[in-house]
Amino acid sequence: MSPNTGNGKRVRGATTSQVTGWFIGVKLEKLRLNQITRDQFVDLSDSRAILLDPAEDPTDLVQDENAMPVYFHYNRRADPRPATDSRGDSGGRVLRYVPFPVNTRGFFYYHQHPIFPPCGALRFHVSPSGVPGGPRLDLQTEYGTPWQIPLLAIATNPALARVRRAFERQRLVPAEVWAQCEALAATAATAVRSRLGGSSQVVCAVGEPFYVDLRNPDGFVFVVGDKMVYAPRWRQIFARWRGRYWEGLRWKYTGGILRCSFKYFYYGDKRDIGLMVHRIVEPVTERAVDNEHATFAQDPQGRQFLRSHRGSLIRPFHHASENAQHVRECLVKRSDLG
Repeated sequence: MSPNTGNGKRVRGATTSQVTGWFIGVKLEKLRLNQITRDQFVDLSDSRAILLDPAEDPTDLVQDENAMPVYFHYNRRADPRPATDSRGDSGGRVLRYVPFPVNTRGFFYYHQHPIFPPCGALRFHVSPSGVPGGPRLDLQTEYGTPWQIPLLAIATNPALARVRRAFERQRLVPAEVWAQCEALAATAATAVRSRLGGSSQVVCAVGEPFYVDLRNPDGFVFVVGDKMVYAPRWRQIFARWRGRYWEGLRWKYTGGILRCSFKYFYYGDKRDIGLMVHRIVEPVTERAVDNEHATFAQDPQGRQFLRSHRGSLIRPFHHASENAQHVRECLVKRSDLG
């Protein structure tokens, strides 16, 4: 490994309220798969990483909170706090950062989306031997989805400004794609009142996997159209209620993580998009609830579409909002192109 890169060196991370201590220093100097060399190899086993600027001395990283250091984690889990009231409702959520698993050895690279460039991402190519190339094996999350940092977040989130600078130095993304990312991210922020981040789930085609954590009714996935982003929340997919009764709805799920994707189904000569449950990663658990004005989906089954309490297939984009209809049309168009 070249001593000039800083890749793989242990450095002291800047102190924040959530992240402290020693990390593996990495530099994103070559992100095109066909240009990666052995000196970009990094071993992240049982560790977390911090992004170093190529101009910085990796042994003397300034602990300046204003520099907004970029940390790479395997996962960020939002675990519910213990119940705090008589109804058994949670008292909020606690963030927990998970280090990379053992044998996470390889190279960071820029994944160009084959259909829609703004849905590109920073990914990690697993290569235990340290030899670039060979069979494509991307790092997966513990839920079976690709580990990645979405380009939409890199383009717009100030916490990822250093990553964007690394992309810009290598001219990986055309100016028009950066502009498209910025416009789409603005609609995403409007849709959920939340900024896209490094851990955000983003899909833009049928069949692309994401995970559903049923403990959190307000969880969501960003589904990207050409001009708008739609972010259906789990409560919109797994529950139905009358009128304005959502405010009083008690969420029945206490556990369960599902690996899913949006998939086509046909009825007669027409087609629509449903939610396919590919695998139940963690068992679904429930509590007894009394919701006079609401119903929940049937119990999820692996390799099957999610169904309503009456047995019909649930259609996540069957919604009156402009964003939902626009995104649905884009998914149909991209499927025909692909």
